[in-house]
Amino acid sequence: MKTMLIIISLSWAVLSLPVNAIAAGDGHQHGTETHESHSEEPDDHDEHEADHDEDEGEKHSDDHGEEAATFIDLEHAWSSGISAALASSGELSRTVKTYGRVVVPPNQISHIRARFPGLIKTVSVDIGDVVDAGDLLARIEANASLKSYTITAPISGIVTQRHANAGELAQDQVLFSLVNPEQLWAELRIFEGQLADVRTGQRLRLSSATQHTTSAIDNIMPSLDDHPFVIARAKIDNTSGVWSPGMFVEGDIVVETFNAPLVVDNRALQTLDGTRGVFTQHGERYEFHPLQLGRSDGNFTEVLGGLEPGSTYVVENSYLIKADIEKSGAAHEH
Repeated sequence: MKTMLIIISLSWAVLSLPVNAIAAGDGHQHGTETHESHSEEPDDHDEHEADHDEDEGEKHSDDHGEEAATFIDLEHAWSSGISAALASSGELSRTVKTYGRVVVPPNQISHIRARFPGLIKTVSVDIGDVVDAGDLLARIEANASLKSYTITAPISGIVTQRHANAGELAQDQVLFSLVNPEQLWAELRIFEGQLADVRTGQRLRLSSATQHTTSAIDNIMPSLDDHPFVIARAKIDNTSGVWSPGMFVEGDIVVETFNAPLVVDNRALQTLDGTRGVFTQHGERYEFHPLQLGRSDGNFTEVLGGLEPGSTYVVENSYLIKADIEKSGAAHEH
């Protein structure tokens, strides 16, 4: 244990020196070792060969020896947003990717007409107004009886159309249109090659350019106009008002789930010298571990080899560690 502590201390000392200082120190030490092994006055040729052998040894160790590593003090790691997690088992999902649009369900749209033809006496709402079910929209005097009756909102929603003004005649035209945007649908296109995997009840993740939510396939129906796909509908809870009809959406439908003995977060994966792997954390030391990878669901990936369960590996901002190692390697080469 004492020997290991001394080695670590020396490593820190070397890492803290400028590159030129490290090269000078290496050359001096190597000359001393040659002096003890051969003669008091080694000639230039022997010293050149020894330096060449040492350089080759260092390069070989960097390229093919232990995992690439670096040291980052805990305070610096914390301020840089570097965070880690424990490698463990997990559930992975196989998904089918689909695309579509956000639409208003038919039961959330209401087109309102007069019950009896007559003269419009008053109008109480305008386009853009938000109304509750039962709110007064207009008052009409019937032609036949000359008695007034009211038109009220059959659903809660937003007034999107108004074709009524006081003094006009109400006949069979649509006077008002209401839309309730709190419950929407995502209509996703399912093509022939996907039909075997997709069915009602499956969970899915919906994404737009700015929004994300989860849902489930509510129903599947043929498309109109003989298009080569069917439509899968999924409800969107829009009580927050962040979704709107017409948005383009991407749907990732979960068609299969399976358990993996060991998985890592995809954010942790980095490529170093052409090999995919993760950086494990050992206090202030970070080591690169090449991995043998299996299946992935886009968020987590199965690990088949190269990492032990319970290992602490870097998830957030792992690219900073890669950059630090590559920078150190470049400096050493010069």
